[in-house]
Amino acid sequence: AMEVTPDSMMMAQGVAPVAEEKGMVSSIKEAMGLGQKMQCTYAMSQGDKSIESTVFIDGSKVKSTTVVGDMTVYSLMDGENQYSWTSGSQTGMKISKACLEKMQASVKDMAKPTETPTTAPQDMEKAFEMAKNVKCEAAPAVDFALPKDVTFTDQCAMMEQSMKMMQEMQVKMPAGTTATPY
Repeated sequence: AMEVTPDSMMMAQGVAPVAEEKGMVSSIKEAMGLGQKMQCTYAMSQGDKSIESTVFIDGSKVKSTTVVGDMTVYSLMDGENQYSWTSGSQTGMKISKACLEKMQASVKDMAKPTETPTTAPQDMEKAFEMAKNVKCEAAPAVDFALPKDVTFTDQCAMMEQSMKMMQEMQVKMPAGTTATPY
């Protein structure tokens, strides 16, 4: 394992050293760019709830564990697909990166610039950009295996179906009325 020193990190990024704790990476995106096994933790508050996340990174593979109340939400990105499931559930969701990009593009086309559709699938990397007070450290081997007892449903087909329906609804709506997607 290569030791992460401020020098080696600097070379990896080609930027001047930032005055930070030795070897600390302050953003998950930055950690992903280092191509090393990292473990990052951060907390976000949503309303009166505090949400704590732990993210394991190994190059383009990312696994996050987010604790919301008494439920744990897992998501895993293996470079090609993004999976998500919750503790105690037998079912999860799977979406390919290509589908995610396609969906986000068609959501952008459909939505008025002022409204961000909440139905749009969230790209994990986007969520990471919003994470504050991220603390990352080198991690030992990370287990990126999917749980064997969870059945993953491909979201793409389902979402394409609902997108089609929303687009058709927009066409049928009289001008001036807006549909709130729910």
